[in-house]
Amino acid sequence: MNRDLMLYFLWNSGIFTNRQIGELLGLSYSSVSRRAAMVRKSIQKDKILLNKVQQLNTLIKLCPHFSCAGKYQGFQGKIKWQC
Repeated sequence: MNRDLMLYFLWNSGIFTNRQIGELLGLSYSSVSRRAAMVRKSIQKDKILLNKVQQLNTLIKLCPHFSCAGKYQGFQGKIKWQC
């Protein structure tokens, strides 16, 4: 589930395409879309998971690189940011 949560956060950020997320996690772009939808439904049903997501959201918002409006430079084994 942790991998799916990471997928969900990357997908929900809107910074990355499904193809980019899929490359990072070894999935097809269509699998990214399906898994993101499954996590979203799980979050709506599971209050413990919702709490975990809210805590992670708080941490991510504190990270200047994740929340910046900068442009993503490509995976190539690393995530690079231009903020």
